[in-house]
Amino acid sequence: MAAGRRLMAALSLVVVAGACGDSGGGAGTTPAPTTSLAPSTTSTTVPATTAPPPTSTTTTTTLASTTTTVPPTTTTSVAAASAQADLAAFFTAAEALDADIAAAAEAFNAGFDPDGPDEIISTEAIIAVQPLSTAPVADAIPAGLAPDLEAAVLAVFADLDSRIAALRGATERLQFDGPVDEALLCLGFGSTSNARFDDDLARARTLAATAPAPTAAADSKEAGILSVRLELIRLLDVGCDSCGGATYDEPFSVDWEGRTIEGVEFTASFDGARWVVEIFAC
Repeated sequence: MAAGRRLMAALSLVVVAGACGDSGGGAGTTPAPTTSLAPSTTSTTVPATTAPPPTSTTTTTTLASTTTTVPPTTTTSVAAASAQADLAAFFTAAEALDADIAAAAEAFNAGFDPDGPDEIISTEAIIAVQPLSTAPVADAIPAGLAPDLEAAVLAVFADLDSRIAALRGATERLQFDGPVDEALLCLGFGSTSNARFDDDLARARTLAATAPAPTAAADSKEAGILSVRLELIRLLDVGCDSCGGATYDEPFSVDWEGRTIEGVEFTASFDGARWVVEIFAC
């Protein structure tokens, strides 16, 4: 990425998290007492001629012991939560924006006539493209994702951002009588990003199912780095008169303490709710 040019931009994001535990106990067995009565013996002696056999009486009483059995303590194992739930809003927003971009592209194609006598692009096409924004998608990305998952999520974001920048760039060039060839170049960037979208989205979903849940706070370093990476994707798509084409195949290198991304200086400040970022380029 070329450095040394200057563009001022701003962006921000927010996130949250929680935990659980369990406890257990046990009981012992107390044997009941056993009582044994000593034998009692009574003996009577009479003259030999009439003496009957000696009589002996023995009495023994035994109390049965009582045992109480307590069921073993049950321990419940809670599986570690994945990032899937934390990214549910992101996936929903990404799919919704994908549908909106597709609808805007149809309107653009219907209103684009390079050989038209009066206008090359229709007012309806311009109106369809104008409201498109990746802001809801960016806001739904939690900070602190596992590195490979964050890269996959930002690849999806880059696809969407590139497609919007391509349509908007082409529309503006045609609206203000710019060269048609430049508009077609912009549309080519959008077409390439559109072709990647389904695979990039599927990969992010797969990784989210097994990656650990994110736990970074809104004012954390992780949240700040995420904000800077998002802002650079936007800058690559619209800065320096660009019109799409940004991809995210590997993480942008960020020196947070030195305030540089891919060697380009930036500033970042937390406003109490989110990071505000400015990257110096163009």
